[in-house]
Amino acid sequence: MVISVKEVLAEIVNPLPFSFTVDFSDLEFFGRVLFPHPGTFTGKVENRAGVLRLLGEISLTMDTTCDSCGEKVKRAVTLPVTHVLTLEESAAEKDDELIFCEDGKLDLADVAADTLVLQTEMRILCKPDCKGVCFGCGAKLNEEPCRCEKEIDPRFEALRSLL
Repeated sequence: MVISVKEVLAEIVNPLPFSFTVDFSDLEFFGRVLFPHPGTFTGKVENRAGVLRLLGEISLTMDTTCDSCGEKVKRAVTLPVTHVLTLEESAAEKDDELIFCEDGKLDLADVAADTLVLQTEMRILCKPDCKGVCFGCGAKLNEEPCRCEKEIDPRFEALRSLL
C-alpha cells in the first residue's frame, strides 16, 4: 500500500490514518515460513512541527515449531513501528533512521517487511526456559528427564569403590 505524505506535510490532513492487510506467507526466515496467515498493519502518519512521523503496529500470528524441542508454537505477535520520514534523499543517506519518501510517497508494505525482518526473534522457542531434546536418548527434556547413562571420567573411577 502506497500513501502520499505530501498532504500531511502541508497539514491538509493531519494525522493520516491507515490500516491494511499484510501477508508474509512467502517470506522465509532461515528456510521456514513463520507467519503463514495474513495480519494487519495499522497506524498513522503525523506532522509535528514539520517533522513527519510514522506510528503504528503490525499484528500477526506466528505459527511454526520450537527451535529447541520441535513442539508447535502458535502465538500472537505485535510489533511497534516508529519512523521519522523525510522528503530529502540526502538526509536519508546521512541518517539510517530516516525513511526517504520518494516523490512524497511511502510504501507501507516495504516498511512492514523491513520491520518484520528486523524485529523477529532469530531463535523461536515454545517457552523462554525450553530445555530442548537430549541428543543422546531423544528425551523431550521439558516433559521427562534424560535417560542417558552418565559416563564417569576414568580419572575418578577409583572413587567408585568408595560408594
